[in-house]
Amino acid sequence: MNRLDYAIDKGSAALADLMTPERVGTAVRRAHSETAAVMTSLRGTSRTAGVRLAPPEAVPLLIALRAQLEERARRDAQGYSAYRWLWYLRRIPDALTEGSISTTAPYTVAVAEILTDQNRKEEPPDFTGRWMSFKTDEHVARHVLMLVCRARAIFTIHRHIRTVSKGCALAFDHDGFPRDVCADGLMQSMRHYDERMSRSQTFLARAGTVLPMTPAWEDTSRALLGCFRIAPQVVEAPVALHGLDSMHVRARFKCVLISGDRLRAFNSRFDGQAWWSAEAMPLTLFLAASSELLFALPNAVASLAQFGYLTTGWDVVRRVWADHWNAATTLTSEMGLIRFRGHLPKGGYDVPNAQEQQGPAAPPAVF
Repeated sequence: MNRLDYAIDKGSAALADLMTPERVGTAVRRAHSETAAVMTSLRGTSRTAGVRLAPPEAVPLLIALRAQLEERARRDAQGYSAYRWLWYLRRIPDALTEGSISTTAPYTVAVAEILTDQNRKEEPPDFTGRWMSFKTDEHVARHVLMLVCRARAIFTIHRHIRTVSKGCALAFDHDGFPRDVCADGLMQSMRHYDERMSRSQTFLARAGTVLPMTPAWEDTSRALLGCFRIAPQVVEAPVALHGLDSMHVRARFKCVLISGDRLRAFNSRFDGQAWWSAEAMPLTLFLAASSELLFALPNAVASLAQFGYLTTGWDVVRRVWADHWNAATTLTSEMGLIRFRGHLPKGGYDVPNAQEQQGPAAPPAVF
């Protein structure tokens, strides 16, 4: 077997080199002072000037702080497209988002991705052969660092909302930055729960349950493809590149098959409650067929393990959808996850062909 000991992504290496301790420190201090200034202003407006606030006063203040920080982050992130942001955020050094438990980094990065996923700007990537990339320089590094540090501040506010809602008090440092003050027993209880959830590698652990979703071997054809963040680790992945058939990659994501039958049983508990959104229908339909992309793309497993997404041409998407559309709609309907209402594309070509209307410069499909 031909092997390459370790695959190094050039984009990740370039960002790591540019994110020097000095630049990181500047971004951290700026995000900290920005959060403290907004909180101080909100406290003055709401006349909650106490040194320590009880939950009834603290929670509305934290929610208002979160909203203002999110608005600032979204506004300043408009300069890049959603895909460009995704490309950067999936390549930042782990140290920027790590915390005391393994779920801190995934949560922080997820916040940053949510803040940028509605950007409508279109930016074609640079192509070097088959590989796509975006510009990396000092300006980019500062811009990405500021977003990540703001996302980290928002993550901290989320944590405060949770702890205060459970009975902790809210206090402030000398700059006005919020911090929670909890009884030892309450903090220990929350920490034990978080550590237990972070150790679980099951798909629904992030939703607060360790309910297994892996299908039986005979039911793998009736499964969705899922992908979720894990603590970084080196794994061996199959590839078809330069004569190699496998390589070691630094994996941040884990791919799993999700049993359609078990998910249907789980969803049946919510029968009669329209808890899904309209956007869930095309997403679930695609997930029902997307496991086939693992066979259609030669380096799909390595890409998913490293970056959590796949990039391909629309011709591949059209072919996969056309070949597996009927099975995907049947499985999605049976699961009860989506009740088909309104317009439903009649075949795998409807959605991909809409992309062709943008002309020959249409961007690649990213999933």
